[in-house]
Amino acid sequence: MYQHLGQCPCGSVTMQFSSPQDISHCTSRKCDCQYCLDRGIEYLSDPQGQITISSLSPLQEEKQGSEQATFLLCPSCQIVVGVGYTGKGFSVGSLNATLLDEYEKLQGRLVVSPKTLDKTNKVKRWRELWSEMLLVVKC
Repeated sequence: MYQHLGQCPCGSVTMQFSSPQDISHCTSRKCDCQYCLDRGIEYLSDPQGQITISSLSPLQEEKQGSEQATFLLCPSCQIVVGVGYTGKGFSVGSLNATLLDEYEKLQGRLVVSPKTLDKTNKVKRWRELWSEMLLVVKC
């Protein structure tokens, strides 16, 4: 497993992306909704990988669009560090790739439009594309 690290601009939130592939073989996804475009977010996940987001205090949470997924923000600098979804017996998510130390090594960017999917197909897509996600609060 390859380990890729990152953090928010203020350093209060760190992230680790574990994937069977090196980041140079990964492509980030740019969501075309206004929320994500305004924030310059690019998402990265691997269904065979894992994302761990650690914060010094509880993350701020926001809902957008269908209000199914939870956007996770640094409580200090307010940047979106990732997005997650918790279902029955599983928790998956995608991180903000622009915060990774090796962001410039990504293979490319793919524009996606999840707003065109209904609620059921969104969850199906997330389960197929997103990584297992763990959130850790270091008090």
